[in-house]
Order: sequence, then C-alpha cells, then structure tokens
Amino acid sequence: MEALANPDCGWLYRANASGFDAIPGSPIAYWASSAMLKAFNNGKTLDSVSTLKQGMKTANNETFLRLWQEVSFSRTGCRNAGSIDKYDGSIWVPYLKGGDFRKWYGNYDYVVYWKDNGETLKAFKRAVLRNIQFSFRASISWSVISSGRLALRTTPKGFMFDGTGSSIFEGSVPLEYIQGFLNSSVGEACASVMSPTLTFEVGQLARYPLLVEEENVVVEAVSSCVHLSKIDYDSFETSWAFERHPLL
Repeated sequence: MEALANPDCGWLYRANASGFDAIPGSPIAYWASSAMLKAFNNGKTLDSVSTLKQGMKTANNETFLRLWQEVSFSRTGCRNAGSIDKYDGSIWVPYLKGGDFRKWYGNYDYVVYWKDNGETLKAFKRAVLRNIQFSFRASISWSVISSGRLALRTTPKGFMFDGTGSSIFEGSVPLEYIQGFLNSSVGEACASVMSPTLTFEVGQLARYPLLVEEENVVVEAVSSCVHLSKIDYDSFETSWAFERHPLL
C-alpha cells in the first residue's frame, strides 16, 4: 500500500506488458530478464530443431506394466537395450514412465507387455497408443509431473515410452546439446517462464528457445555427465546392469 501511495519509495516495480509479446502465449512473466526476452526473439524453438512426442497410456497399468525385476529377465528386451532400434520379439519391453527427479541417465524401472508386437494391448479398447511409431529410437526423456525442476535423461535404443515419460527425438541439433540446455540453469529459467507449475507438457517444451553455440563443447560435456550418471545408476541393484556395489 505504501508503494502504491508513493511510487518513488524504491520498491515499486513496473513491467511493460508489450515486452511479453516475445514469449509464446504472452504470459505475464514479469520476472523474465531482458536477456531471456532476447532469447525468445532470437532463438529457435525446440520443435523446429527436434521432435517432441507424448507417449502412450495403457489405461490398465496393473495388467500391462511390471517392474523389470518382476519378470524373467530372459523374457524382456532389457538385454538388448541400447543395441537395437526395433522390436526384438520380447514378451516384455523396456518402458519409460517418468519417475523421480534425476538428470542425465536412469529411471529405467518398468517393462510393458508387448508380446506379438503388442497384439493384446492394441486390442484393449481403452488404451491410447499414441506415437508408438517412435518406439525403440534413442531419445531424451523427462517426467511430465515433477515436484522439483525439469530433468532430462538419456534413453538408449530399445525403449517404449509412456505419457508421463514423454520424449524428444533428434532433428537438426544433437540430442546431447538439447539435453545440456534443458538441464542447465538457463533451461531452468526458461521453465520458470513457460512451465511455472509442477507439470512440463510437450507443448510447453516445444516453445522453449534454443541458441546454438559451441555445439561440440556442449556435446562433449553432456556426454561426460551421462557417463558419470550411468556409473552411479549402475552401482545399485535397481539397475539391470548392476554388477557389484562400489564400496566392494
């Protein structure tokens, strides 16, 4: 009330509404810096340099999903994850379903029943099998609903993906570069403008601005982060690549 009565008090702040026109949807993101507004003006949107897709919904997870430890490993496609980009005939296929906050690598917890190329699930009327043509391709994935920040994880070949574990597929810019951007403090700042709630929808990420500079340096740094995160993830029994605990 004091600030309204005395605009010269020193703690009254104004923002020109026309400045928000640079942001897709023109949200009243008064906290966006001038550099951020400039990025929206000059950057490329993520959907112009990559392909973002929402995953499928089984509509009956109790029937069609299992943790990978719950079924015979020999009946899963987990053994071929990372080496093939097509259905290998497995009864259970690695399945991305978002998961806890984790950057770079991990959260490979589930498998989906896909016997005979998903014949049973395809016949299930309530299932929504959107974008299954992108299955088994390498991607980067994130949890649509998060209690924390946005976190992108590398997904090797051989996975299918859920609506809560949506994915980005490579286009004209390497996935590592996009992953580095979204996992950085700059990506976090963009998320505060475009995704201010606890959800990170495909349509929101599609409009994030990307400036491409020093691509090789970023790709190398991200590859190192992914490698270190993989070592950490595989050091626990929740990973199917676990061999022995690092303390041993």
